[in-house]
Amino acid sequence: MRKCLINLLLLVGCLVHGQVVPPEARELLAQQPFLTSSPDLISNPESLHILFNDTVYQHLNGNPSMGYRWNSGYVWSGIGEIRVTTAPGLEAYEEPVRKALWFTLKESGLAVQDGPDITHVCVVGVEPKAGPDTLPGLAVEVIASNRDRTAGLFLRMGTGSSQGLERAMLDAMVLVSAAIRETRVR
Repeated sequence: MRKCLINLLLLVGCLVHGQVVPPEARELLAQQPFLTSSPDLISNPESLHILFNDTVYQHLNGNPSMGYRWNSGYVWSGIGEIRVTTAPGLEAYEEPVRKALWFTLKESGLAVQDGPDITHVCVVGVEPKAGPDTLPGLAVEVIASNRDRTAGLFLRMGTGSSQGLERAMLDAMVLVSAAIRETRVR
């Protein structure tokens, strides 16, 4: 985790200052299919097929450090409905994630209104405490779609924080809000 953070800081610094990204930070930019690069396939198979189906998993690209995404043509047009669900056994995390999502959407200028879009966040895994190789954190799958579901933004990501699970939830929802915001028509 520390190596990933150092590489992330190095990557951001290079991008901000227009410098060449060194090889050790390039892994954060890698785009690989979820089905061939995600450690969750082996280490957490129980976290799969809770919100997404095989078609979505086949289209997800990204990497374990930055998450995976697929946009099938979704463009944000106003969030009208928020859904937060959890995998079986993780129900206690539904309300804290909902609060973190509402907060980050509001802070990013994507306040819930009478819009046509639906945002569904599903908590698919939780690590409540730090372990030898892990930080407290969670894994989520997200669908942002219009009501007729003709297009969607699909995200799968995990976040951990040395500051605890609550901070990891907030960080995850910041990333979700930023991904949705990126689809806005300019």
